[in-house]
Order: sequence, then structure tokens, then C-alpha cells
Amino acid sequence: MLFLNELPSWIVNSMRMFADNTKVWVYIRTTEDSQSLQKDLDSLTTLSNEWLLHFNPDKCKIMHTGYKFDTKYYMSDNTSKVELQSTSVEKDLGVFTTDSLKASLQCQKSASS
Repeated sequence: MLFLNELPSWIVNSMRMFADNTKVWVYIRTTEDSQSLQKDLDSLTTLSNEWLLHFNPDKCKIMHTGYKFDTKYYMSDNTSKVELQSTSVEKDLGVFTTDSLKASLQCQKSASS
């Protein structure tokens, strides 16, 4: 699909795609880094709207690891801007990742199952 092939060329920061999952990340040290991430989110929204393959902003999350550069990020849902929610724990492909990047939660979950 052309949309998926073009997607990485529209993004300035690092990104990974797997099936219906897209991750963009950047080390935020300055306001410009934060603006760069917002620009990537805007580009993703624009391109996905052109291809009628919309992102669901309610399922998109921001995870701050390490030092928290307090910035809010937004995506559009065709009618308005939606603020992306911050998360401290995320499960992806069966692996739990925390904002501290410690493996203790993953170990606990694995041991209990």
C-alpha cells in the first residue's frame, strides 16, 4: 500500500510500524524537539486523512521516560484537536513498558501467569 510506504518519509523523528501500530519517538531536550514531535503528529494526521485511514486520537498516547519536558501534544479527529493522554505503563505485543523503563512490572506479570 502506497500510504504505508510513504509514511516514514513524512516523519522527521524515529518511527516504527508493525501491523496497525505506529510509534514515533524523540528525545525531548528543547522546545524545538517538542515542536518537531508535534509537527510529526500533524503530518501523520494529514497523510492519514488524505488516505482515509484515520488515526484514533483516543487510542494514541504519550509516554515520558526520564526527565519530563512538560508539553501537551495534539492530534485532529476531523472536527477538532484532541489532547493526547499521557501514560506511565503501556502493553505492546505482550510486553509491559513503564516510564521508568524498569523490567519489574513485566517480571511480576510474567511470574503471575
